[in-house]
Amino acid sequence: MNLRTILLLLLFMAFSMSDKRIFEFYGQPVVIDSTVDHITTDALNETLCAAMCYNLEKCVVAYFHNSTCKLFEYGIVTQIEKLDKTSKKVIALKTNMSREEDCPFIFYMLPLRSEIKDLSAPYTEFLYTIDNETESMMTITYNKTVSCAPGYTKFTRPKTEYCLSLYTSTAGKINYMEAQQICSSQNFSVVAGLENAEERLFATEQGSKTTSPDGYKASMFWVSGIRKSSCFTLSQVQSPECAGIKAFNPTDNWLSTSSGYKWIANNPDGVTELGPTQNCVVLWTEQYPRNLHGLVDDATCTAVNTAYGDARGVLCGRVAGY
Repeated sequence: MNLRTILLLLLFMAFSMSDKRIFEFYGQPVVIDSTVDHITTDALNETLCAAMCYNLEKCVVAYFHNSTCKLFEYGIVTQIEKLDKTSKKVIALKTNMSREEDCPFIFYMLPLRSEIKDLSAPYTEFLYTIDNETESMMTITYNKTVSCAPGYTKFTRPKTEYCLSLYTSTAGKINYMEAQQICSSQNFSVVAGLENAEERLFATEQGSKTTSPDGYKASMFWVSGIRKSSCFTLSQVQSPECAGIKAFNPTDNWLSTSSGYKWIANNPDGVTELGPTQNCVVLWTEQYPRNLHGLVDDATCTAVNTAYGDARGVLCGRVAGY
């Protein structure tokens, strides 16, 4: 038995011992998303080309012709033309049919629904359906769904699906730098902002459950916003460019409207003749809603309390699916 035969045998055994399957037939991809790169490499034969797709986490389609192997990841190929063997063009499709299902792959079994995994996106389902469009054409339809890690709630933003969690400190009061570290330690989140009223209501309701050991009726929670260097003087902050949240750079880069920032009257106000004294942003919550509940305020980044309440936590966020 020569080396090539042994290699092919080992590849066949690998295909057979997993829920992943590679099915080969004569064909070529005809509708390809040209805005997304694919991998092109040399391969000894179609089986080795298929093996590369099999071992590439997000690969769905492999195409082999004239010793050239092209590997297409999830979402790139949406239509495949069936050909006869005279074309010498081979398609390999990866599916995750279980061993109990019919094998080998034949066209009248379609539609066939499958899923791939991406370890870098543990809360994303990469689903796709392979089906016959016509006698000579096949389609691949993709349906990606995202969710959040435990303890996070998903919200729909204009830019993306986003996950939020209001962290409450049980060990004591925290400043802004500590808040950043807390978010970073939780699934690489960032200090999140308030995209809209829905997100503000969520954070406010969660925060109102917090009790202060110091007897305060109100609590502060750090949210996205670090004062811009261009909004440091009294004359600067009076300009439209420094109005409200515009005076702050976001730590949450997935904000669009930031309409969830509802300011306390005459705020942000933390700038004096000598410069800024309040470069961060907090959300106020109260156990018994009164005049601060659900409003934002600029605050000193190192502060852990004021005359009204403690800094009890932080709003953490990250893109859904990760």
